[in-house]
Amino acid sequence: MVFTAAMTWIRELEGFIVKPCASRTGYDFLPRRQAEIDLGKASHKLRERGFTIDFETPVFFSAKINGKSVSVFKSGKISVKDEKNEEEAAMAAQTVIKEIFA
Repeated sequence: MVFTAAMTWIRELEGFIVKPCASRTGYDFLPRRQAEIDLGKASHKLRERGFTIDFETPVFFSAKINGKSVSVFKSGKISVKDEKNEEEAAMAAQTVIKEIFA
């Protein structure tokens, strides 16, 4: 079996359903199980690790992750905006997951 980078992100994101964003170019990563993220703690962890948080609301925050605009929602949804390549979007989502839950 040949092991590829795509297999890596699929395995690490297997707790999520990937869908093209309905309203714009990008991808949504929806948790398969009900989730709730503490947005304050999550954005703090990302800031500590050098990522930029663009803005925060009680429902979601927006951040720059590896040059991509990413929104993280309290529900656990991760939205990668303005990205046509699913694998690139998945790598940004994977970074968020690793950093928040590390």
